[in-house]
Amino acid sequence: ADGADGINGTDGKDGVDGKDGIGITKTEINAAGELVLSFSNDQQINLGCIVGKDGVNGTDGKDGVNGTDGKDGVGISNVTVSAEGELTVTLTNGTELNLGNIKGADGIGITKSEINADGELVLTYSNGTSTNVGRVVGENGKEGVGISNVTVSTDGNLTVTLTDTTVLDLGNIKGAKGDKGDKGDTGADGADGKDGVDGTDGKDGVGVSNAYVNSELHLILVLTDGSEIDAGYVGVSTGDNTNPDPEVPTTYTVTFKDWNGTVLKTETVESGKAATAPTDPRRTGYIFNGWDKAFTNVTSDLSVTATYTQITGPAIIVNNVEATAGDTIEVTLTMVNNPGVLGITLSVGYDEDAMALTTVTKGDALSEMTFTKPKALANGCKLLWDAEEVLPEDATNGTMVTLTFQIADSAAAGDYNLSLTVNGDIIDNDLNPVNVQIVNGTVTVK
Repeated sequence: ADGADGINGTDGKDGVDGKDGIGITKTEINAAGELVLSFSNDQQINLGCIVGKDGVNGTDGKDGVNGTDGKDGVGISNVTVSAEGELTVTLTNGTELNLGNIKGADGIGITKSEINADGELVLTYSNGTSTNVGRVVGENGKEGVGISNVTVSTDGNLTVTLTDTTVLDLGNIKGAKGDKGDKGDTGADGADGKDGVDGTDGKDGVGVSNAYVNSELHLILVLTDGSEIDAGYVGVSTGDNTNPDPEVPTTYTVTFKDWNGTVLKTETVESGKAATAPTDPRRTGYIFNGWDKAFTNVTSDLSVTATYTQITGPAIIVNNVEATAGDTIEVTLTMVNNPGVLGITLSVGYDEDAMALTTVTKGDALSEMTFTKPKALANGCKLLWDAEEVLPEDATNGTMVTLTFQIADSAAAGDYNLSLTVNGDIIDNDLNPVNVQIVNGTVTVK
C-alpha cells in the first residue's frame, strides 16, 4: 500500500533576472512599397514589398437615403423708407429691422445760367446764391472783305466793287465791233434801180456771262463763248467760291476719329461718292464694332468716329500691324479674362504669297501650361497649350505667343488677314468647354 504524502519542501531562491527583450519601435512602408521594421536595439529589417498594384475600381455604392429637409431660411418680405428717410426691413419671420436714416440732405442744383452784358457767365443755384464764372464772350473779329457789285460798262470796261468800297477797274473785256456790210450797187439813170441787198451782219461781240473768285482767290471771268479769263489775284472771296463749271466736281472732307478724338485718317471725297475707312483701330479691353455713321454717299463734310464694345469674357486677340514690302514684323496673340484654361489648340491662317512665318516665341501668359510649337511653320500650323491641372487663381493673362513674319518683297499694298481657328474645344480644369472669343488681326502693307 502507498505511504502517506511527505511534507512540502521550503521554496527555492529567486533566479537571476533575464535580459531585456527586443521590441518593435517603428513600422513604415517606404516609397518602394516595402515594409521596414525598426527595433529597440536600433536594428532594422526590410520585409520586402507589401503594396500590391491598384485594384480594379469597385462598383458604385447605392445612393444614400435622402436627409430630412432643413429648416426654412429667413428672407426679406418687405423694405420701406419712411418720409423721414428711415430704412425698415421686414423679415419673413415677422422680425422688423430699423436700419436708421439713409436719406441725405438735398443737393444744390443750377436753376439758371446766363451771359450778362459784359459777356460774363453767371450761374444761379437752387439755394439762391450765384457765381460769376468770368468772361466767356470774345471780342468781335474784323469783318471780311467780299464783292458787293460787278459791272460792265457800255464800252466793255469791267469794274468790281468790294464791300470795303474799294473799286477794281479790270479793263476792257468787250470784243471789237463787227465790220459793216458793203453798200449795194448804184442803179442806172432813169428808173430807180432796186435796192441793193443788205450787207452781211458783222460777227457778234463776246461778252461776260458770269464772274467768280476761285479757291486761289483769282477772279475768273466766264465769257459768252464759253471761254474763261483769269483776271488775276484779287485777294477776296465771293462767299461760297462756287465754280459754275459743272465739269469741276464738288468735294468734301471726311475725317475718321478714334474713341478719344485721335484723327485716324482724313480723306477728300467727291460729292455722292464713298470714303474709304482706315484699318480697324484697336482699344485695349474692347472690340471694334464699326463706325458711328455711314460714309457711302458723301454729300457734306463728315466726322466719323469708331465704336467699341467692352470685353467682359475670355478672349484671344491678334494685334494689327502696319508694314511695307520686305519688312520683318511681330504679331502678338493676347489672352484676357483667362478663367483657368486647361487645354487649347489654335490654327494660324495667313496669306503665304504675301508673308512667311519665320519664328514662334512663347510669351509670359499661360506659363502654368506646357506650350508645343509647330514643327513646320506654314499656313494652318497649330499652336498647342495643355496642363494636368490649372486652378482659376493660377490662370495668367497677357501675351500668349509672338509670331514673326517676313513680308514678301513682291507683296502688294493692301490688308492681309491674320486669323485663328480653334481646333476642338477649349476646356477648363473640370474638362468643361469654355467659350473664348477670338478677335482676328490684320497686316496692312503700305
